[in-house]
Amino acid sequence: ALEHLAMGELRERPILGFYPDESRGVAGMLVGNVISGKGAEAAGIQRGDVITEINGKSVNGPAGLRSLLGSHKAGDVVAVTYE
Repeated sequence: ALEHLAMGELRERPILGFYPDESRGVAGMLVGNVISGKGAEAAGIQRGDVITEINGKSVNGPAGLRSLLGSHKAGDVVAVTYE
């Protein structure tokens, strides 16, 4: 991301389209509110689901999710495993 800023480019971050719910500890990432019109809604992800993997790699909380999405750009398609 810093190399893009150095070149004067703005880079839109990739998002799945939901807000995490960090009120209780679970393995993976607990879905809070789903944002209307975004990828999570289109994939059928709902409040209370738990995101367990992105492209076959385990999700370990919000930081882990950001890290896994960080190698992608907005509009990329990723495989999401959820329960």
